[in-house]
Parts: sequence; C-alpha cells; structure tokens
Amino acid sequence: MTQSETNENLSLCAYFLSKFDMRAVELLGFKTRDEAMVNVSKILGKKNNYLKRRRDEFDVLTGGDGRRKGQRNRLPTPDVLRMHQGLTDLSFQELADRVQQVLTVSNAIYPDDLPDNSSEYREGKKKTVQINIYERNPAARHACIDHYGTTCYVCGFDFGKTYGAQCNGMIHVHHLKMVSGFDEAYIVNPIDDLRPVCPNCHMVLHSKRDGCYTIEEIKKMLEIIK
Repeated sequence: MTQSETNENLSLCAYFLSKFDMRAVELLGFKTRDEAMVNVSKILGKKNNYLKRRRDEFDVLTGGDGRRKGQRNRLPTPDVLRMHQGLTDLSFQELADRVQQVLTVSNAIYPDDLPDNSSEYREGKKKTVQINIYERNPAARHACIDHYGTTCYVCGFDFGKTYGAQCNGMIHVHHLKMVSGFDEAYIVNPIDDLRPVCPNCHMVLHSKRDGCYTIEEIKKMLEIIK
C-alpha cells in the first residue's frame, strides 16, 4: 500500500469517527474514543495522533463533538475539503462498509468463515460486508493476538522468523465457532473464541466438508506426518 493510499484510508476513518463519533466507535467494536484511535491507527500503520488531528480537522465540517476545539479556528486543508465533498452524501452504513473494508484489507483479514456455497460469493468480490462487520471485528482480533501472540497456535509457524522482520506480526485469526452458522451477530470472546493460525493451518481447519476441523484434530494430523 502506498503512502498516498494509507493517508486516504486514514482520512476516511477520521471522517467516519468525526461525523458519527461514539456510534462509529461502537460499530468498530471499541468502548472508548481513545481505544478506537489507538487500534485503528495501529492497523493503518500510523501513530494515533495523526488520526486524532485529522478527525479534529473534519470536525470543522461535520459538526463533530463540540468538546473538541483543537481545529475550530483553522481553515480545513484542501485534502480535508476534497474528502468531505466526496463522502458527505454517504449514509452511516455506506461509510461503515467502506471503513470496515479498509481495516479488513489493511489488517490482512480474510472472509473464509463463509461456506463455499454461500450465495454471497461472486467472482472477483469475495467479501460480504454485512457479515464481516461483526465477523472480523478488529478489536477482537487485536485482543486475541495480544493474548496468544502471532505464532500459529497449531503448528508454531512464525512469519517474522521465516521471512524476516518485514513480515513480523502477520497471522490469521481463526474462529473456533463458525460465524457462518449464526443467523445474527454474537458477542465474541477473543480469548475463548479466537486463535491465531497460519494460512496453511487455517485452510486445513476449514477444509472439512461438513463443518470445520478442531485445532486438536489438525495437531494430530501433524503428529502422524512427523
């Protein structure tokens, strides 16, 4: 991702957080503004003060939170004006979908908990935003990784050790309960319900015809091979 794309994504998230404030924070799965700022910035590879400053700049145009006055006496920059003009007509859900997609792609999260025969799968667009909004909660992902680390819970694979420092922290997060089996959103416990796994193990976990293999079953497969 180029620096320009990263800045565009940061501005999109900042606009969403400025215009919808706590409604946006809660949609993204966070409890406080500060928690959202820290985690969204981390996903985008930026310091959270960049995101805060851009959000404050948008406050001038969106109305924002009246308690934030850091940018109220400054004119918006051309970039802020351009972004505002392009986003102002979008609804809350449309903006939420865009922000969720940005955070999903930036965080290398994959929509593979959907069944292969899902009517939502179309060639060239393997993402169902309405499901991913709760399925791929970035706060839950980070909580899981903070607890278990970024080494594969099944086989012990570590991207950073194998491919170098530029790949440190790369990992999938696997749902022990198949999200596609729920009719509606459910509350994820990042410690009890999620595990960090490498892409190979993740694919095998989801390769069972009538559901999903357990982590213990995959570990036994590896023991047999050894």
